Amino acid sequence: MKRPFIFIVAIIALLAVACDDTANAEAAEAQAEADEATQTNVASVQLDIEGMSCVNCAADIEEGFEEADGVVEGRIDFGERRAYVDYDADELSVDDVIAIVEERGYQATLLED
Repeated sequence: MKRPFIFIVAIIALLAVACDDTANAEAAEAQAEADEATQTNVASVQLDIEGMSCVNCAADIEEGFEEADGVVEGRIDFGERRAYVDYDADELSVDDVIAIVEERGYQATLLED
């Protein structure tokens, strides 16, 4: 009676170790991605947006930012008709960020500080 019990305990212990190794590998991968993100050359830009008539328009532009490679974060302030975009300057230029908005059918103008 003791042998099956010991066998079951041994299998459970092996599974626990395997799951822990998988969790550690996933955590290491997530940390590596976070480290890579902090090493990018992040620039910020503010754009004046014309042509938005509702919050769905703002959501459409934000979706364009989410889909674009090189955009770290992009958000729209519908009330102010502005876009606030953080992007990887090694991958995109300000003109590229403006093009993302214009590809969605809206006009974007760079706001100077």
